Amino acid sequence: MKLEVLISVLVLGIASAKADDKFMCPVTKPVPAAMYAGQFTLVGTEELFTLFDRRWQLPLQTGSGYSFRKIVWGTATFDMKPEVGHSSLSITGRRLDADSGPLQFGGASAVSSPFEPAPKEERKNLSLSMMRGFMPSHFYVPTSGCWEVTGHFHGTDLTIVVDLK
Repeated sequence: MKLEVLISVLVLGIASAKADDKFMCPVTKPVPAAMYAGQFTLVGTEELFTLFDRRWQLPLQTGSGYSFRKIVWGTATFDMKPEVGHSSLSITGRRLDADSGPLQFGGASAVSSPFEPAPKEERKNLSLSMMRGFMPSHFYVPTSGCWEVTGHFHGTDLTIVVDLK
């Protein structure tokens, strides 16, 4: 009887390890948008988007995890002037491939654009010219792995998935 239980535990342990090994992180794959000479990629909608650059793929490794600094979020539909110096943006997240401690939001501040965006009928693609302001943010995750990160801003959510190996 003890041998059967031991074998069952070993088989179940191996089966669950294989299931974890088969996990494929559904990493966000941005589609390049019309930008300044194609140097940047934006992901999202007019209501909330993020500048998807190397900072998303290469966070700073610290003694307590990974620090994502100066992750830029923006909007084309909300006047940022009332939010200058602070921001209503919040960020939440969870690890998808294993249990982990939570994402910790470090804050965001808003910077208003001095330019008015092009009228909606003239906007063909999501681009930096639509930005009415931007919000640099920072957050921390405690471990490497597959992370789902969601920005929340005035009733709009934008989710990005990154794989920290």
